[in-house]
Amino acid sequence: TLTINSTDAPTANAGGAQPVCSVDAFTAAATATNGTIAWTTSGTGTFGDATIEDAVYTPSTADITAGSVTLTMTVTGNVNACTASTASDVMVLTISPSVTPSVSISSNDSDNLICSGTAVVFTANPVNGGTTPTYQWKVNGSNVGTGGTIFSTSSLVDGDIVTVEMIPSNTCQTSSLLVSNTITITVNSPIVVTSSSEVSQQICLGDAFNSLTITATGGGITYQWYSNTTSSNILGTSIANANSSTYTPNASAIGTTYYYCIVSNECSTNVQGPISEAMIVNEPVVLGESIDQSQTICIGESLNSVTVSVLSGSV
Repeated sequence: TLTINSTDAPTANAGGAQPVCSVDAFTAAATATNGTIAWTTSGTGTFGDATIEDAVYTPSTADITAGSVTLTMTVTGNVNACTASTASDVMVLTISPSVTPSVSISSNDSDNLICSGTAVVFTANPVNGGTTPTYQWKVNGSNVGTGGTIFSTSSLVDGDIVTVEMIPSNTCQTSSLLVSNTITITVNSPIVVTSSSEVSQQICLGDAFNSLTITATGGGITYQWYSNTTSSNILGTSIANANSSTYTPNASAIGTTYYYCIVSNECSTNVQGPISEAMIVNEPVVLGESIDQSQTICIGESLNSVTVSVLSGSV
C-alpha cells in the first residue's frame, strides 16, 4: 500500500484587529488550513470552542478593565505531513465600555393640572443618548409629534398619558430602545357654585351653629372661608384652617357675623359663593332680682304686680 502525505504547510490568519463592546461576545473571522486550530488569549476571558475558525470569545471583567486583549490562533500541521510545522497569527481585540442610556420627560406645568385648551410643553431629558438619538412621542400609546426633544400640544384631555421613546446612538450601549416615565394630565373645568348654606341662625352663647356648606363643580378645587361684620363678600377676614367645603361658625363671641366662601382651581380664581344670612350669638339674660315674694289672697282678689329688672341680655 502506498500512502502519499501532503507537503502543504499549515496557514493561519486570525482576522486582524477588531473592536467589541464590553457587553458583547466576539466571534472571530479567521481562516486556517492544513492543521488543527488552538485559540489562546492574553487575558482571562473564555472561548466557546477554541478549535474552530469562528471561535466565540467572551471578555472577562479584567479584560474589560484592561481595554484590550490579544487573541492568538495557532495551527499545527498534520502529524503525517511531510513537513511538520505550525503557523500562528494574532489579533488585538479592543474592548469598549458600554454605556447605559435612559430618558425621562418633564413638562412646563409643575402639577400637570391644566385647563382645557392650555398648551403644555414636554421636554425629553436623555442620559447617554449618544450624538444623534431619535425620539418618538406618544399620547396614550399612539404616536404624536415630529420627533426631537420637545413636544408641545394644546389638545390634551383629562387623563391623557404622555411618554417618549428614545433610540440612543452610542457605539456600545446596554439598550437600543428606552421608554420614559409617564406624565398624566388632569384637565380641570371652570368652577360652578351649585349650592350654599344661606339660612340665618340665632343661638345663645355657648350653643353651637349648624355647619355652613358650599357645593361647587370643577376639578382641583380649593376653599377659603371668610367672616364679615356686614352682609358683604368684600373685605372679609380670612378664617385660619377653614379650607374645606364645610365650615362651622364660631359661637364663642356675642354678636352678628356673616360668612362666605371663595373657591378656586386651575381654571377659575376667587369664585365667590353667596353670603350667608346673619349668624347671631345672643347674650344670656341676667335678672336684676329674683321672684321669691309670696302673696296670700282670697278668691276674686288680684295679686300685686311683680317687677323684674334685666341687667344684661334681651327678652
